[in-house]
Amino acid sequence: AITSPSATGTAAGATTGAAAPAGGPGGGGGGAPGGAAAGRGPIPGLPVQLPPIGYLAENPCAAPVGTGVPGGGGGGGFGGGAQTNAGPQVLPGSYTVALVVDGKVVNSKPLTITMDPDVPLVGAARAQYNAVVTDLHEVQRAGTDIASKLSLLYGEITRLAPKMDSSSTPAASKTEFTAFRTEFDSVRVKFGVPVGFGGAAAFPGGAGAGAAQAAAAAAQANALGRVGAAKAAMLGVWETPSAAAVKQATEAKAALAAATIKANAILVKAKALSSKLASANIKLTVP
Repeated sequence: AITSPSATGTAAGATTGAAAPAGGPGGGGGGAPGGAAAGRGPIPGLPVQLPPIGYLAENPCAAPVGTGVPGGGGGGGFGGGAQTNAGPQVLPGSYTVALVVDGKVVNSKPLTITMDPDVPLVGAARAQYNAVVTDLHEVQRAGTDIASKLSLLYGEITRLAPKMDSSSTPAASKTEFTAFRTEFDSVRVKFGVPVGFGGAAAFPGGAGAGAAQAAAAAAQANALGRVGAAKAAMLGVWETPSAAAVKQATEAKAALAAATIKANAILVKAKALSSKLASANIKLTVP
Protein backbone atom coordinates (compact mmCIF):
# COMPACT_ATOMS: atom_id res chain seq x y z
CA ALA A 1 0.00 0.00 0.00
CA ILE A 2 1.15 3.53 -0.65
CA THR A 3 0.03 6.44 1.48
CA SER A 4 0.64 10.10 0.97
CA PRO A 5 -0.01 13.18 3.08
CA SER A 6 -2.50 15.71 1.80
CA ALA A 7 -1.63 18.58 4.09
CA THR A 8 0.81 21.35 3.30
CA GLY A 9 4.07 21.15 5.22
CA THR A 10 7.36 22.97 5.47
CA ALA A 11 10.23 20.89 4.13
CA ALA A 12 13.38 21.19 2.09
CA GLY A 13 11.92 18.73 -0.42
CA ALA A 14 11.24 15.06 -0.96
CA THR A 15 13.83 12.72 -2.40
CA THR A 16 13.19 11.36 -5.90
CA GLY A 17 14.56 8.18 -7.45
CA ALA A 18 15.72 6.68 -4.15
CA ALA A 19 14.86 6.35 -0.50
CA ALA A 20 15.43 9.54 1.43
CA PRO A 21 18.75 9.62 3.31
CA ALA A 22 18.64 9.14 7.04
CA GLY A 23 19.33 12.74 7.92
CA GLY A 24 18.89 14.93 4.90
CA PRO A 25 20.35 18.38 4.36
CA GLY A 26 20.09 20.36 7.53
CA GLY A 27 19.60 17.30 9.71
CA GLY A 28 22.13 15.90 12.09
CA GLY A 29 23.14 12.26 12.35
CA GLY A 30 19.87 10.90 11.01
CA GLY A 31 17.89 12.95 13.53
CA ALA A 32 15.19 15.47 12.93
CA PRO A 33 15.97 18.47 10.71
CA GLY A 34 17.68 21.11 12.73
CA GLY A 35 19.75 18.63 14.67
CA ALA A 36 17.30 16.95 17.06
CA ALA A 37 19.08 13.92 18.42
CA ALA A 38 17.65 10.43 18.11
CA GLY A 39 15.62 9.40 21.14
CA ARG A 40 14.65 12.94 22.19
CA GLY A 41 11.26 14.51 21.84
CA PRO A 42 10.48 17.13 19.18
CA ILE A 43 11.74 20.65 19.72
CA PRO A 44 8.89 23.20 19.69
CA GLY A 45 8.89 25.29 16.54
CA LEU A 46 11.09 22.95 14.51
CA PRO A 47 9.93 20.37 11.94
CA VAL A 48 10.28 16.72 12.88
CA GLN A 49 11.44 13.70 10.89
CA LEU A 50 8.67 12.20 8.77
CA PRO A 51 7.53 8.67 9.68
CA PRO A 52 8.40 5.73 7.36
CA ILE A 53 6.42 6.01 4.13
CA GLY A 54 4.08 3.23 3.07
CA TYR A 55 4.06 -0.43 4.12
CA LEU A 56 7.26 -2.39 3.56
CA ALA A 57 8.51 0.32 1.23
CA GLU A 58 11.45 -0.58 -1.00
CA ASN A 59 14.23 1.50 -2.54
CA PRO A 60 13.91 1.28 -6.36
CA CYS A 61 17.56 2.32 -6.76
CA ALA A 62 18.93 -0.43 -4.54
CA ALA A 63 20.56 -3.51 -6.02
CA PRO A 64 18.53 -6.73 -5.74
CA VAL A 65 19.50 -8.67 -2.63
CA GLY A 66 22.05 -11.39 -3.33
CA THR A 67 23.21 -10.10 -6.72
CA GLY A 68 26.51 -8.74 -5.49
CA VAL A 69 25.99 -5.53 -7.44
CA PRO A 70 28.51 -2.93 -6.29
CA GLY A 71 27.67 0.43 -4.83
CA GLY A 72 28.08 3.47 -7.00
CA GLY A 73 29.84 5.75 -4.59
CA GLY A 74 32.57 5.81 -2.02
CA GLY A 75 31.02 4.38 1.10
CA GLY A 76 27.62 3.81 -0.47
CA GLY A 77 26.25 4.34 -3.91
CA PHE A 78 23.34 2.58 -5.56
CA GLY A 79 22.58 -0.42 -3.42
CA GLY A 80 25.11 0.57 -0.78
CA GLY A 81 23.22 3.01 1.41
CA ALA A 82 24.65 6.34 2.51
CA GLN A 83 24.02 9.72 0.90
CA THR A 84 25.37 8.66 -2.52
CA ASN A 85 22.19 6.61 -2.90
CA ALA A 86 19.93 9.66 -2.66
CA GLY A 87 18.39 11.39 -5.61
CA PRO A 88 17.85 15.13 -5.99
CA GLN A 89 15.22 16.88 -3.91
CA VAL A 90 11.81 17.72 -5.34
CA LEU A 91 11.33 21.38 -6.19
CA PRO A 92 8.72 23.27 -4.18
CA GLY A 93 5.27 23.21 -5.74
CA SER A 94 1.93 21.41 -5.92
CA TYR A 95 1.93 17.72 -6.81
CA THR A 96 -0.53 14.86 -7.09
CA VAL A 97 0.44 11.57 -5.49
CA ALA A 98 -1.32 8.64 -7.14
CA LEU A 99 -1.74 4.98 -6.28
CA VAL A 100 -1.55 3.05 -9.56
CA VAL A 101 -2.55 -0.60 -9.83
CA ASP A 102 -2.17 -2.42 -13.16
CA GLY A 103 -1.79 0.87 -14.95
CA LYS A 104 -4.93 2.40 -13.45
CA VAL A 105 -5.09 5.22 -10.89
CA VAL A 106 -7.17 3.92 -7.98
CA ASN A 107 -6.60 6.84 -5.64
CA SER A 108 -4.81 10.18 -5.58
CA LYS A 109 -4.14 12.97 -3.13
CA PRO A 110 -2.74 16.49 -3.52
CA LEU A 111 0.65 17.23 -2.01
CA THR A 112 2.24 20.65 -1.61
CA ILE A 113 5.97 21.03 -1.00
CA THR A 114 7.11 24.37 0.43
CA MET A 115 10.71 25.38 0.82
CA ASP A 116 12.18 25.79 4.28
CA PRO A 117 12.31 29.60 4.70
CA ASP A 118 15.66 29.29 6.46
CA VAL A 119 17.28 27.82 3.32
CA PRO A 120 18.52 30.65 1.06
CA LEU A 121 18.80 28.48 -2.06
CA VAL A 122 15.78 29.63 -4.09
CA GLY A 123 14.68 30.59 -7.59
CA ALA A 124 17.15 30.17 -10.44
CA ALA A 125 19.95 29.13 -8.09
CA ARG A 126 17.82 26.26 -6.75
CA ALA A 127 16.83 25.18 -10.27
CA GLN A 128 20.48 25.14 -11.36
CA TYR A 129 21.45 23.17 -8.24
CA ASN A 130 18.79 20.57 -9.02
CA ALA A 131 19.84 20.35 -12.65
CA VAL A 132 23.47 19.63 -11.73
CA VAL A 133 22.57 17.02 -9.11
CA THR A 134 19.97 15.38 -11.36
CA ASP A 135 22.55 15.07 -14.13
CA LEU A 136 25.01 13.39 -11.75
CA HIS A 137 22.25 11.08 -10.51
CA GLU A 138 21.40 9.90 -14.03
CA VAL A 139 25.06 9.46 -14.96
CA GLN A 140 25.52 7.40 -11.81
CA ARG A 141 22.43 5.33 -12.60
CA ALA A 142 23.71 4.49 -16.10
CA GLY A 143 27.13 3.60 -14.69
CA THR A 144 25.55 1.34 -12.10
CA ASP A 145 23.76 -0.61 -14.85
CA ILE A 146 27.13 -1.34 -16.43
CA ALA A 147 28.64 -2.17 -13.05
CA SER A 148 25.91 -4.77 -12.56
CA LYS A 149 26.94 -6.53 -15.78
CA LEU A 150 30.62 -6.36 -14.92
CA SER A 151 29.89 -7.75 -11.48
CA LEU A 152 28.10 -10.76 -12.96
CA LEU A 153 30.92 -11.27 -15.46
CA TYR A 154 33.45 -11.04 -12.62
CA GLY A 155 31.68 -13.92 -10.94
CA GLU A 156 31.91 -15.97 -14.12
CA ILE A 157 35.59 -15.21 -14.58
CA THR A 158 36.33 -16.13 -10.98
CA ARG A 159 34.38 -19.37 -11.34
CA LEU A 160 36.23 -20.38 -14.50
CA ALA A 161 39.74 -19.50 -13.32
CA PRO A 162 40.51 -22.86 -11.63
CA LYS A 163 39.25 -24.78 -14.65
CA MET A 164 41.35 -22.71 -17.03
CA ASP A 165 44.43 -23.63 -14.99
CA SER A 166 43.69 -27.30 -15.48
CA SER A 167 46.13 -29.30 -17.59
CA SER A 168 43.24 -30.57 -19.71
CA THR A 169 42.33 -27.09 -20.98
CA PRO A 170 43.69 -26.37 -24.47
CA ALA A 171 46.70 -24.04 -24.47
CA ALA A 172 45.06 -21.64 -26.92
CA SER A 173 42.03 -21.27 -24.63
CA LYS A 174 44.28 -20.58 -21.65
CA THR A 175 46.14 -17.88 -23.53
CA GLU A 176 42.97 -16.13 -24.68
CA PHE A 177 41.37 -16.33 -21.25
CA THR A 178 44.45 -14.92 -19.52
CA ALA A 179 44.70 -12.01 -21.96
CA PHE A 180 41.01 -11.23 -21.58
CA ARG A 181 41.15 -11.43 -17.80
CA THR A 182 44.02 -8.95 -17.66
CA GLU A 183 42.10 -6.44 -19.75
CA PHE A 184 38.89 -7.08 -17.83
CA ASP A 185 40.62 -6.45 -14.50
CA SER A 186 41.81 -3.06 -15.73
CA VAL A 187 38.21 -2.09 -16.57
CA ARG A 188 36.19 -3.53 -13.68
CA VAL A 189 38.06 -1.47 -11.06
CA LYS A 190 36.72 1.67 -12.71
CA PHE A 191 33.24 0.57 -11.60
CA GLY A 192 34.13 -0.63 -8.10
CA VAL A 193 33.93 -4.32 -9.03
CA PRO A 194 34.03 -6.53 -6.99
CA VAL A 195 31.81 -5.18 -4.22
CA GLY A 196 33.81 -3.08 -1.79
CA PHE A 197 36.61 -2.34 -4.25
CA GLY A 198 37.40 1.35 -4.42
CA GLY A 199 37.37 2.20 -0.73
CA ALA A 200 38.70 1.31 2.67
CA ALA A 201 36.39 -1.71 2.85
CA ALA A 202 38.54 -3.41 0.25
CA PHE A 203 41.54 -3.29 2.56
CA PRO A 204 40.55 -4.91 5.86
CA GLY A 205 42.79 -4.16 8.79
CA GLY A 206 44.15 -1.29 6.78
CA ALA A 207 46.27 0.46 9.33
CA GLY A 208 49.37 2.24 8.15
CA ALA A 209 50.35 4.49 5.28
CA GLY A 210 50.59 1.64 2.77
CA ALA A 211 46.97 0.58 3.20
CA ALA A 212 45.79 4.18 3.15
CA GLN A 213 47.64 4.85 -0.10
CA ALA A 214 46.22 1.67 -1.64
CA ALA A 215 42.69 2.67 -0.62
CA ALA A 216 43.18 6.17 -2.04
CA ALA A 217 44.47 4.79 -5.33
CA ALA A 218 41.54 2.39 -5.58
CA ALA A 219 39.07 5.19 -4.88
CA GLN A 220 40.65 7.36 -7.56
CA ALA A 221 40.47 4.50 -10.07
CA ASN A 222 36.78 3.94 -9.29
CA ALA A 223 35.18 6.39 -11.71
CA LEU A 224 31.65 5.37 -10.75
CA GLY A 225 32.45 5.91 -7.09
CA ARG A 226 33.85 9.35 -7.84
CA VAL A 227 30.57 10.38 -9.49
CA GLY A 228 28.65 9.18 -6.44
CA ALA A 229 30.98 11.04 -4.12
CA ALA A 230 30.67 14.26 -6.13
CA LYS A 231 26.88 14.02 -6.03
CA ALA A 232 26.86 13.29 -2.29
CA ALA A 233 29.06 16.32 -1.62
CA MET A 234 26.55 18.58 -3.39
CA LEU A 235 23.54 16.99 -1.72
CA GLY A 236 25.12 17.55 1.67
CA VAL A 237 25.08 21.35 1.40
CA TRP A 238 22.16 23.61 0.49
CA GLU A 239 24.08 26.17 -1.53
CA THR A 240 25.22 26.86 -5.07
CA PRO A 241 27.96 24.32 -5.86
CA SER A 242 31.44 25.76 -5.45
CA ALA A 243 33.94 25.88 -8.29
CA ALA A 244 35.84 23.04 -6.63
CA ALA A 245 32.70 20.89 -6.39
CA VAL A 246 31.83 21.53 -10.03
CA LYS A 247 35.39 20.65 -11.06
CA GLN A 248 35.22 17.42 -9.05
CA ALA A 249 31.93 16.48 -10.71
CA THR A 250 33.14 17.36 -14.21
CA GLU A 251 36.30 15.29 -13.87
CA ALA A 252 34.38 12.34 -12.39
CA LYS A 253 31.85 12.40 -15.24
CA ALA A 254 34.64 12.48 -17.84
CA ALA A 255 36.39 9.55 -16.17
CA LEU A 256 33.17 7.54 -16.08
CA ALA A 257 32.40 8.32 -19.72
CA ALA A 258 35.83 7.02 -20.76
CA ALA A 259 35.39 3.96 -18.53
CA THR A 260 31.98 3.26 -20.06
CA ILE A 261 33.48 3.06 -23.54
CA LYS A 262 36.01 0.52 -22.33
CA ALA A 263 33.37 -1.43 -20.41
CA ASN A 264 31.11 -1.75 -23.45
CA ALA A 265 34.09 -2.92 -25.50
CA ILE A 266 35.08 -5.53 -22.91
CA LEU A 267 31.53 -6.90 -22.83
CA VAL A 268 31.67 -7.37 -26.60
CA LYS A 269 35.00 -9.15 -26.29
CA ALA A 270 33.54 -11.33 -23.54
CA LYS A 271 30.87 -12.60 -25.92
CA ALA A 272 33.51 -13.41 -28.54
CA LEU A 273 35.58 -15.24 -25.94
CA SER A 274 32.50 -17.14 -24.79
CA SER A 275 31.97 -18.46 -28.32
CA LYS A 276 35.59 -19.59 -28.61
CA LEU A 277 35.57 -21.29 -25.22
CA ALA A 278 32.37 -23.11 -26.11
CA SER A 279 34.27 -25.01 -28.80
CA ALA A 280 36.40 -26.42 -25.98
CA ASN A 281 33.31 -27.31 -23.95
CA ILE A 282 33.93 -24.40 -21.52
CA LYS A 283 30.87 -22.31 -20.70
CA LEU A 284 31.27 -18.59 -20.04
CA THR A 285 27.95 -16.82 -19.46
CA VAL A 286 28.05 -13.16 -20.48
CA PRO A 287 25.34 -10.78 -19.22
